[in-house]
Amino acid sequence: MFLGEYYAALNMELINRTDLDPFALSTWIQHVVITIHPFEDGNGRLSRILGSIPLTRARLPPLAITSSIRLAYLEALNAIRAAPNRAAPEAYHEFISCLFGSSQAAIEALLFIRNQPANAHIRSLYSQFKFEAELETT
Repeated sequence: MFLGEYYAALNMELINRTDLDPFALSTWIQHVVITIHPFEDGNGRLSRILGSIPLTRARLPPLAITSSIRLAYLEALNAIRAAPNRAAPEAYHEFISCLFGSSQAAIEALLFIRNQPANAHIRSLYSQFKFEAELETT
């Protein structure tokens, strides 16, 4: 079994677990994909897509690394890769904080939209995220 196949199997097993913190799981998945670097291009995008799976399963928004946190995100990811003991929780703290900040910003944006006058576009956004709140029509 190639190393990439091993990590792919491990990640699929991890993705399906519900007893782990979704942010920690997302961090691990992204770290593994970036470290293996299986493709010439698109590894970062793939890592964020796969890293979004545990978040969306926990009913959180998918990752959205905005320009305001991009530098901190990349620095935190590189710090994990450079850490002498990559298994040390301290190496992941800043990265998890970036992911949490990304989710928090997405939730705040959705709540802002929710408080705007309802229209078809807003209702479609809410149906995608399965919010339980009813939108008031104007």
